[in-house]
Amino acid sequence: MQIDWPVLARQIALIIVPLVVVKLKIPDTIAAVISGPLVDLAATGIVVVGTALVGWVIFLGQRREQPAQQIAAVAALPSVEKVTVTSDRLAASIPSSKVVS
Repeated sequence: MQIDWPVLARQIALIIVPLVVVKLKIPDTIAAVISGPLVDLAATGIVVVGTALVGWVIFLGQRREQPAQQIAAVAALPSVEKVTVTSDRLAASIPSSKVVS
């Protein structure tokens, strides 16, 4: 069994990033200086950046795991004569005569 390192790294990031975002807070020394609504704004900014980072990781995973594109790339290889897929719909969505169901 081989480990798919990019997938493992994304899964770890999906666990670690939200935990780090929850643990981050504005240091008391800075909070004492800027106080009030600015502290709340900074805390909200940290959450927004963390959420955007998690969204980016999910986007990368979804883009990487699109089977139609991966199958089309394999079918484009000159050494491949035929690619058999289990779904007629998937085979029809790939513009290659090498892909059959």
